[in-house]
Amino acid sequence: MSVSREEIRRIASLAKLRLSPDEERALAADLNDILEHVVTLEVAADGSESDVGAMAGEAPAPPPERPAEADALAHPPAAIAPEWVEGFFVVPRLPAVDGPAGESERSRP
Repeated sequence: MSVSREEIRRIASLAKLRLSPDEERALAADLNDILEHVVTLEVAADGSESDVGAMAGEAPAPPPERPAEADALAHPPAAIAPEWVEGFFVVPRLPAVDGPAGESERSRP
């Protein structure tokens, strides 16, 4: 798929843009480059023609093995939380939220 200069002129008129012939040519080239990249990404996502590794000319490598201890989600959140109360993370209050002498917004009338 490619974008012709006639299509560029139509799009420009719909967008109420005035393009010089050089700008039309450059915009057509840019849009065609973008479309080529999109097709490449679609092929990589589909795997219909080949995978990304084969497109780069290399054999696909297996994903690296990671020990289970390296995964933060392997432990319950309470084990890694600085403070945990009744199933919730405890977040320190912001000084800007506290009023004078530690008075909070909730205790103000």
